[in-house]
Amino acid sequence: MTMPDSTRKSDDSDRAESDRDDAEVLRRLAGLQAAVRNLDTISRGVFSSASWRTGQRLANLLRGFGLRIPVSTAETETARLIDELKRIAEMPDLDRAPEPDDVVLGNQFRVSESRPRRYPATPPPRPAHWNLAAETTRKLETQLNRWDTRPMFSIVVPVYNTQAEWVAALVESVQAQFYTRWELLLVDDASRRAETRQALEVAETDPKVRVLRRETGGGISAATNVGIAAAEGDYIAFADHDDLLEPDAMLQIARAIEQTDADIVYSDEDKIDEAGEEKFDPHYKPAWSPDLLLSQNYVSHLTAIRRALIGRVGGLNSEFDGSQDHDLLLRCVEHANEIVHVPIALYHWRAVEGSTAREFGEKSYPWQAGRNAVEKALARREIAGKVELGERPGTYRITRKVLGNPKVSILIPFRDQPRLLEQCVRSILDKTTYANFEIIGLDNQSTEPTTHDVMQKLAESDERVRFECYDHPFNFSAINNFGAGLARGEHLLLLNNDTEVIAPEWLGAMLAHSQREEVGAVGAKLLYPDDRIQHAGVMLGIGGVAGHSHKFVANEANGYFSRPHLAQNISAVTGACLMVRKHLYEELEGLEERYLSVAFNDIDFCIRLREKGLLNIYEPAALLYHHESISRGYEDSDQKKMRFSSEARYMQFRHAVTLAETDPYFSPNFSAHSECFTPRC
Repeated sequence: MTMPDSTRKSDDSDRAESDRDDAEVLRRLAGLQAAVRNLDTISRGVFSSASWRTGQRLANLLRGFGLRIPVSTAETETARLIDELKRIAEMPDLDRAPEPDDVVLGNQFRVSESRPRRYPATPPPRPAHWNLAAETTRKLETQLNRWDTRPMFSIVVPVYNTQAEWVAALVESVQAQFYTRWELLLVDDASRRAETRQALEVAETDPKVRVLRRETGGGISAATNVGIAAAEGDYIAFADHDDLLEPDAMLQIARAIEQTDADIVYSDEDKIDEAGEEKFDPHYKPAWSPDLLLSQNYVSHLTAIRRALIGRVGGLNSEFDGSQDHDLLLRCVEHANEIVHVPIALYHWRAVEGSTAREFGEKSYPWQAGRNAVEKALARREIAGKVELGERPGTYRITRKVLGNPKVSILIPFRDQPRLLEQCVRSILDKTTYANFEIIGLDNQSTEPTTHDVMQKLAESDERVRFECYDHPFNFSAINNFGAGLARGEHLLLLNNDTEVIAPEWLGAMLAHSQREEVGAVGAKLLYPDDRIQHAGVMLGIGGVAGHSHKFVANEANGYFSRPHLAQNISAVTGACLMVRKHLYEELEGLEERYLSVAFNDIDFCIRLREKGLLNIYEPAALLYHHESISRGYEDSDQKKMRFSSEARYMQFRHAVTLAETDPYFSPNFSAHSECFTPRC
């Protein structure tokens, strides 16, 4: 239960306000750092540009003829100013191994600026030990006394025939928590093993540990519900009987609640071997992704849910034993005020032979139970569609039904390359099962006779195909904006001419998402011709602006926790195959023509959709080949490099705050220099 602390001093409100001010300072400082880095990049580009150097040489030449032209100090003064800004914006190096005291006291912790929210926005590496300074405990208690509320946790653990040492290890990991407002409820589901019963007797000698004994076994849901019914805490946290918590687990969850008042908070996790010694396979999760939760129970452990919310939805349901936690989450998120992610591995899942932690595929019943839970969720939410077992164990494929028969306008910019054009259009006409579409080929100054022959042949072959002329220099944004103005459909699909349809259901799968009021852009899975992944969603911040998830990974590979194969929310998708409702495209005034003529216009567009509170979706069932850069080539000439650099700088200024933080659907625990989910340290 949540209770005010009667020992709080009279100046607590001032201290709380000071804490909030500190968090705001850190947020603004992160934005300043990003802006300074971007300013440095831009100024270097300006002062090394041909136009600047030419101007300086011309001024020197005119001075030689006696003209009084002042010597420019812009370059040196700008460099001086940037150096001063860098000094002002200095912050501690967050990649260094921190002292445990910093982690326990939450030094440098703040809520993410981006949504869905994380806390902390940028977690430090984990300490090498937990030997705290003598004054840290006192400082922590003082800090906690300043909180408006200190949530009480009821940690509920169903137990059945567990090895005694594993029960003892779990209990000890709870007793070692730095945050002490907890109770541990061990629910014995009629264990027959004497060592289990003896271990529980030892555990309940601690007054904060209660053992609830069932006379007959009822299964994991029934046992957990007994614990929930007896709980007195504000939040219920769930743990398995053979797992372990980090010493700061409940503290960091409590901090996230104190900062956000979220109904649901979940953390990252990893696995430990049976001996409890070696940690491996960390699961660094994205922030709240409703579509990913339908595809996979990525939330899992450690999760704390407000007790009143669990009561509202009716607790766990034995019908879904094996995936009972997934079912509970699916019901709770339908009513939650906010769901916050703590990007720290606070939970260690013991990989026991035959357990779900060891290999989901070994237990077919949890997988089937999970499918049933997702199916029930769709029914509750009145979503027309079907749920199938996914390609990977523990995953699910949701096929949403297209509502009505809306027209899709497929916009394909091109200049010559008749073979690519014909291959692209033919693959749409020959393979696509959803039939209500129009193809608008946007001819950007093609000159080859063969191209015009192909255009005529394609237009005559199907009344849904037509071609329009865009007789201006190449500007990808402007061409698509021109085409959007000619479109007759309710939905627009931006499509590169160097793509080729693989999956017949691709268009319907994208359209079913595009129809959703909460959705902005929808993207596809794109493969290179050798079946390696070219695009499985876009992650912001990679390489300075953005990168493609799982680029160059073989399509048959699992990827990071099956992510390339799952429908999920994502910050951005590539404009090589992007669907959006036409009215949204028009509200945002289309792609940015002036500053993003070639690169990053799709990323900018997707970020602007997110700024409107919309979700962007990656749908792997929409599968195409992408013969990338065949039609326009790579950024390899000096002119192209300069243009690309200018567009990158625009993005870094226009979206400085967004790019200052790790993409919420990526993880701050991954390297910002890799597209393959490589741990940061």
